[in-house]
Amino acid sequence: MWQYGLMHNFKSFGVSFKTLTVNGIDFFSFEKPSAPIFVSVFFHAGSKFNEKDGAAHFLEHMLSAGSEKFPSKNLLADYIENTGGEFSLSTNSDFIRIDLEIAEPQDSPVLVDILDQMVNKSLFNEETFSKEKTSILSELANKTSNQKEFVWEVWRELFFQNTALSQSNLGSEESIKTTMVNDLLLFKNKYFLGGKVSVIMAGGLQTEKMSTDLARVLGEKHTIIQNDTKVPMVREKWFDTEFYPSKLASVVFGFRTNTKTLKDEVCAAICAEYLAGGRASELITKLRYERGLVYNVGVINRCMQNGSAFAVRTDCEVDNLEQVLSIINKSFQNLHEFAISEEKLRDLKSRITKFFIIELQTSKSWVVNNERLVVANDGKSIIDFLSAVNEVSVGDIKKYVQRNFLLEKKYIAACGPEQVAEVIKKFGSNL
Repeated sequence: MWQYGLMHNFKSFGVSFKTLTVNGIDFFSFEKPSAPIFVSVFFHAGSKFNEKDGAAHFLEHMLSAGSEKFPSKNLLADYIENTGGEFSLSTNSDFIRIDLEIAEPQDSPVLVDILDQMVNKSLFNEETFSKEKTSILSELANKTSNQKEFVWEVWRELFFQNTALSQSNLGSEESIKTTMVNDLLLFKNKYFLGGKVSVIMAGGLQTEKMSTDLARVLGEKHTIIQNDTKVPMVREKWFDTEFYPSKLASVVFGFRTNTKTLKDEVCAAICAEYLAGGRASELITKLRYERGLVYNVGVINRCMQNGSAFAVRTDCEVDNLEQVLSIINKSFQNLHEFAISEEKLRDLKSRITKFFIIELQTSKSWVVNNERLVVANDGKSIIDFLSAVNEVSVGDIKKYVQRNFLLEKKYIAACGPEQVAEVIKKFGSNL
């Protein structure tokens, strides 16, 4: 079998991989001597746990809005920025996530203190709460006014219809306005503090000491992930649109997938690279360079704890929409009929592998590219992923495509003028 050298090991990257469990918290550590330290704390309390729409995201805002020691966000930020570091928070369907970065190990107490202030000592007074509510309403308005952004809301609601994964991270204007402080405190105690926590960290750290220090702040945690049952694939409708008064159609064309194993993830990643992974990819060549129908094309290959999806995302003038949909459809059809050639697969493997040689040079990149450790929860790291890339065959990819990219089970989410819905209906009836 064709091999890609000796890069599929931690030693070649100057990294030591360690795992540790303290107080029920799983720690995944990539020790990289002399490198800055990057820590991601994953609270298994994302939007799929919402009992009130938008609660997880609203709580995320409150965690960094001010604390007992630092009563405003700028004071909290200034504390870690004085070390050359920074923090950020985010929410998706699975997690509320806190990212912390510092330049040197000697500043680790600052990192631990910041986490403690956010998790255990954040302020929930009415003044702070009111300011964050206004901020979130502004965030929602920004998203709903931009069809290229809002199409992702349409995508999520359509692809994961009638399941917990269809919930908007932001919530609705009504749910945000009617959220009370007590709603957030109930969510925080039940899911954020009461659920499972996982940590991925990298850099010039001592795994045992950092794990102990962080566990002391995070407290005793559940060892079982709540609400991780796979959601059903529902297809009561196969397309959905949102009206925007423009000449542009923003489109997501794809499938709910059944990505179960590391090999499945590799097959999906190779298909994504083949379809829209660079200037010479299948769809960028056909849609942009050969016909000038679009400016850019991308692929979302999303694996979550409860489900997965694969889709092509692009924008075009509404007059060109039917042609664009037909070309995307034909590309998936070709994957079914002809798969990927042996020669092309070798090129794609090389491209993916060498991308990560460049990518995996920072502490942050080791954390970001190992998120599957807490999503898949199977102990497989990016090194295992790269080894699987080397081993996957044309036959494996063809089986994955035939099992997951079923054109009769496609979904199309779109934003744009009224005729977008008619074009999609016509496209569907012509297949």
